[in-house]
Amino acid sequence: SMDGVVHGKTIFAEVDGTSAFVMNGSTFLLVGDGETIHSLPSESFTVEAWVQIDAPQEWGGIVSALQDNGSLEQGWVLGFRNDRFSFGLATEGYGDADGTMTYLTAPESFELRTWHHVAGTWDGSTQRLYVDGVLVAEDDTQEGAVRWPATATFAFGAYVDQDERYFMQG
Repeated sequence: SMDGVVHGKTIFAEVDGTSAFVMNGSTFLLVGDGETIHSLPSESFTVEAWVQIDAPQEWGGIVSALQDNGSLEQGWVLGFRNDRFSFGLATEGYGDADGTMTYLTAPESFELRTWHHVAGTWDGSTQRLYVDGVLVAEDDTQEGAVRWPATATFAFGAYVDQDERYFMQG
């Protein structure tokens, strides 16, 4: 199922003339169930969002479908590390048997409480991160299809895996 379930209080607001889903640091949108990730594209995809971040954090998630538990690193996450946008990815063709993530991180800080367009792309051989339409990082370490965990939360507004939940504020 691809139905969405909101965890926490649902807040919609007009932000700079645009209707927005407000993430208050304890709210996220869960899509489907733990198996939903297996219906997501694996060979190539783009994940993108228009976001305003209100507070930087060590592990920020905008859209996530991953497990990153010690040496087990599988799936992907579009998010931010502290005050820089990031895109993490693990594929079948790179790393050890339980996966290895490559994190791309923008070289410059984003401006808080300002709309930004952020996108991560994967074409089977090159991982790219775009901020406001500009390519800011790329890497060709990963190879092949996404290495999916057996189960994972497909979430918007959070970095969520089986032992961590980091909720976006923005």
